[in-house]
Amino acid sequence: MFRDENYDEEIPDEEEVYPDTEELSDDEEEQAERMANRGELDGVFSLRQTFYSGEEFKKQVIKYILKTRRNIVFSRWEKTKIGAKCGGKGCVWRIYCSLERPIKKWMVKVYVNTHTCHPTGKSKLIKSPAIAEVMLEKIRKESEMSAPMIREEFRDKFNIIISPEQAKIARRIVLDKLQAECNEHFARLNDYEMELLRSNPDSKIKINTTTKPNGAKAFHSMYICFHQIRVAWKEYCRPVIGLDGTFLKHSSLQGLILIAIGRDPNNQICQIAWAVVNSESNDNWQWFIHRLKIDLGLGMGDLVTIISDQHKGLIHGVTVELPRAEHRACARHIYSNLKKNHKSDTLKPLFWRIACSYNEAYYEKSLDVFKQFDPLAADELLKKDLSTWCRAFFRIGSCCSDTHNNFTASFNRTSKIARKKPFIQMLELIRRDAMQRIATRCKTAKDETGLVTKKARKEVEKYCDEAKHCYSLPSTSGDYECVEFENGYSVNLPSRSYACRKWDLSGIPCRHVVSVIRENGLEVEDFISDYYLTSKWQGLYMNGLSPVNGPKF
Repeated sequence: MFRDENYDEEIPDEEEVYPDTEELSDDEEEQAERMANRGELDGVFSLRQTFYSGEEFKKQVIKYILKTRRNIVFSRWEKTKIGAKCGGKGCVWRIYCSLERPIKKWMVKVYVNTHTCHPTGKSKLIKSPAIAEVMLEKIRKESEMSAPMIREEFRDKFNIIISPEQAKIARRIVLDKLQAECNEHFARLNDYEMELLRSNPDSKIKINTTTKPNGAKAFHSMYICFHQIRVAWKEYCRPVIGLDGTFLKHSSLQGLILIAIGRDPNNQICQIAWAVVNSESNDNWQWFIHRLKIDLGLGMGDLVTIISDQHKGLIHGVTVELPRAEHRACARHIYSNLKKNHKSDTLKPLFWRIACSYNEAYYEKSLDVFKQFDPLAADELLKKDLSTWCRAFFRIGSCCSDTHNNFTASFNRTSKIARKKPFIQMLELIRRDAMQRIATRCKTAKDETGLVTKKARKEVEKYCDEAKHCYSLPSTSGDYECVEFENGYSVNLPSRSYACRKWDLSGIPCRHVVSVIRENGLEVEDFISDYYLTSKWQGLYMNGLSPVNGPKF
């Protein structure tokens, strides 16, 4: 389709002896080879340069055009021979490439690298298929890219002019190709499910479809929870789950990834399960949470803490499936909504002082300061359920004092590239990321020699330094009063509780408790929650995900 039938210049037959290589061309070939090894061989030719196929050579010609803006045309196009020349008036530039049978590669046998014309910014070979090839990955990442934007991209990046019709057709070619990729992936979902179950037995995989008016099946949702992760989370992790949904970015995919994230003993991200659904509806969230409830054995949620951005569908799902769970709202989202009507920068530290108050006394004090600064903002804030966003009203037991859902936000960032890929490729990138993370953490955890994990130990070290301003007075039945400056805090070591509530909520002794422990000649690490033990950290990552064979298998 790129052949120029009007070209009559003779190109040497393969049987003819092609010209000897010029003395300086060895350096040129070496340079081209070095550039190829660095992945920089875009639009660079040299004599005796080789290609694996004629198609590869033709693609290189297109790259040369994009780089030089010359009007190159194909002058010969046969099964084993391809020639090209510059269409500029009187220009002598030309190249000839043919199959070199002894090495089974295509080789450049004639290359006159001299132009006697000026770049025109147009080329007969830059047609819609070639434009589509160049723009494929760009449109894959930015599906909203329009035909005028494609023209602008070619003008700005390559200084080449293409017509509106060419850009329009190229965009259609790309979208059709992406849709074909998507259709192929959906057609192989059952095969993918079987391979996941073969490689990772007892995993929980669920695919739901709907029926179109014409009777054809259409994808609705898919849920994945690997057996190794499910068992390890139940045995070694705190009963804390972050829930969130994030939109797919592929041009042919519409829907969301729903994700359940845990916190490992080193307080790092731990993927539990994920699902792809067609929309963030009440039914889809309820279905996802129901699957989690069954697979993780959550019951009615008595011992579970859920953290989310409190989307209406998510709230509905938790209320129905886990009615007795503690459901915290991400304080970052609450502040984000609050500042829409209250713009002062001073509001932010005042808000977080309230949200991070561990007990009601500090909550009341911080709230009074907030009210004095902005009474209207305080009224709006108090309409929110305090038990969902303020530490002073959190339930004790999960050893988690988080007021935010940053862990799911971390997953959303790491999955950004995956969400731009076709369906199964996206799921595979997420699975591989989880597999690699488990393998890396396994090695790190094995090398840990301390009783508790690194992050827990770092927290304790900080509190040990801060404890220098505290001293304790004993009472009976394991009760103590820790005094810091003019303030006193009651501490009970046997029940692991004290007035501040920081120890109660996090499971890690703060400076007041550390002061009492050390003055009684005890070891601080013995009073850290078992959820932070190195042995649990190691156990969590002991059994990783098994590798999965690709589509060819």
